[in-house]
Amino acid sequence: MKCSKAERLWEDWLGGSAPPELERHLAECPRCREQAQALQKTSAWLALLEQESPELSLSFWPRLWLQESEAQADFWAALAAVARPATAALSLALLLFLLALWGLPQGAEPATAVVGDPQPYWEEVAGADSPGNGEPNRDQVVLTLVSYSEASR
Repeated sequence: MKCSKAERLWEDWLGGSAPPELERHLAECPRCREQAQALQKTSAWLALLEQESPELSLSFWPRLWLQESEAQADFWAALAAVARPATAALSLALLLFLLALWGLPQGAEPATAVVGDPQPYWEEVAGADSPGNGEPNRDQVVLTLVSYSEASR
């Protein structure tokens, strides 16, 4: 039998009704034997595709919902497991930072010019804004306090 005639009989061979001379040809011809093996694999795959899909039981959807909710719970548990140490580390870092700021030694005093007694700015100065009752305004009080603190250094 020639290979061209064997190729026309593949469908019969797959169906199980091939003539005996095709079987003898497959035993002798390596090319046709490889093609027959490939056709068998393809036929097996196609048989799997032709199977009917299974019917879903009544408990399928509730079980699926439970599995999804368990997966979500696992996600939040994993997130919480990561968030707790991160929160603790950030809290510790903030505490150490605040302790470092509180315990920092004061730097050297800046050099100040020698100044005489501070001038009280709430005294009546020509052209200065002051309320009509003779009390100093806010700016005069602030300037006086700054000048006293500078003198005490």
